[in-house]
Amino acid sequence: IRRPPRSTPKPSSAASDVYKRQSLDDVAIQMYTSGTTGHPKGVQLTHGNFHSSRNQEPQEGMEFGEWSEDDASLVAMPSFHIGGAGWGLQGLYSCAKNVVLKEFLPDDVLDAISQHKISKIFMVPAAMKMVLDHPKSRETDYSNIKYILYGASPIPLDLLKEAMEVFQCGFVQLYGMTETCGSVTYLPPEDHTVEGNERMKSAGKAYPHCKIAILDNDSCEVPLGSVGEIAVKSTSNMVGYWNLPDETKKTLKDDLVYYDNNKKIVQKAVSHLTVLKTSDKFTYLELNPITGRKHQLRKQLYNIGNPIVGDNKYFFRKKGIKSKNLY
Repeated sequence: IRRPPRSTPKPSSAASDVYKRQSLDDVAIQMYTSGTTGHPKGVQLTHGNFHSSRNQEPQEGMEFGEWSEDDASLVAMPSFHIGGAGWGLQGLYSCAKNVVLKEFLPDDVLDAISQHKISKIFMVPAAMKMVLDHPKSRETDYSNIKYILYGASPIPLDLLKEAMEVFQCGFVQLYGMTETCGSVTYLPPEDHTVEGNERMKSAGKAYPHCKIAILDNDSCEVPLGSVGEIAVKSTSNMVGYWNLPDETKKTLKDDLVYYDNNKKIVQKAVSHLTVLKTSDKFTYLELNPITGRKHQLRKQLYNIGNPIVGDNKYFFRKKGIKSKNLY
């Protein structure tokens, strides 16, 4: 008995959307973050957000951001966080080999490092501590690792020193948010030393596609030593929160108000870029000279780095104010 030929079903409108040519303005991913409000918000990130932040031209001092097909990247952080998904997409964009773990288990991480000759890893400090505490951590071959990037929370200096001694590779600290499609600042390997230094307490300086300012409640840039909110002007800022227009309006601004050199308030249009204001609290401080007042402030504040006002100025995150939407 011969069966009748099957007819090819017509694709539904939903199925045909799969084949629709995407633009850089189309939303690529919607990730949820509760931030400091405790209420989950769907962060809409476009193809352009990812493309602008992960396809930068090589910059001097940013060799850690250069990728090749010979790189092997370990994707061990949860993919529902920007630190996991964003890191995986970085390797994908670069045509590198991505080794994706189902879940973070120190034993599996150490096996992957040696078996797949991993060259780049992103880990949060807590995960790094778990790996270093594992019995196999002193027996594993780390010779292929070029850089370990870390972020999402401050790292204890003792932990960082131990990691540098064990892994023997370059370390890069990152700071960012889901709303900024990941990192907006970086602390490069040359600012990390086993002995420790002032800059190792820092969140670093801005990526080339970002500009950062510390603002008061009136959106004016604060003077040195004052605490304010961080504002990020970037091509990687989200397009908004899904179905939350009021929250989006409070977070994304169309212009930036700041003080110019004459201490006058100036309002500057941001054209196609947007300014994202977060609830993180920061303050500007000079790096040199180290004054008595700065020393007193440092006892109360942590996480420094100001990428907009010069290499000798940094911002501190106020102690006790914790943001949950970092990665």
